[in-house]
Amino acid sequence: RPKLGAPAISARLSTLVNSSMIRSPTVPMLAEAKAKASEAYAISPEIDLTGATGCTLSFDHAAKFQTTLRTLCGVVAREAGTTAWTALTVVTWPEAGAWTFANSGEIDLSAFDGKKIQVAFKYASTDSGADTWEIKNLKVNGVK
Repeated sequence: RPKLGAPAISARLSTLVNSSMIRSPTVPMLAEAKAKASEAYAISPEIDLTGATGCTLSFDHAAKFQTTLRTLCGVVAREAGTTAWTALTVVTWPEAGAWTFANSGEIDLSAFDGKKIQVAFKYASTDSGADTWEIKNLKVNGVK
């Protein structure tokens, strides 16, 4: 399938880079790192699927720890100009405990065929678990 004009997106989502880390002036930062409840979205610019059918999304991702990744994190999409997000099913997750990139597989966007959309990567953590999740090489495909 030809690749549609999707904007390049690369996002590293982690409590370690979003100022949720606890710091103390007398203890080195990494010695005191601990999970903290948080929620964040990396939202794409508008992606134009006008005239396209059979649209899919794929990306490469890697993760560490994986205590909350599959239950609290994920990919969502919405029609541009709306506020309601639709959860998308990630076909393949990275291997647990490894920092190895895996392709997500083809994620179905057909509900958004012919529309202008936004895609977002939702990251969430709890006080008892915070994963590191890196996303790169976002591709949106469809037939025009």
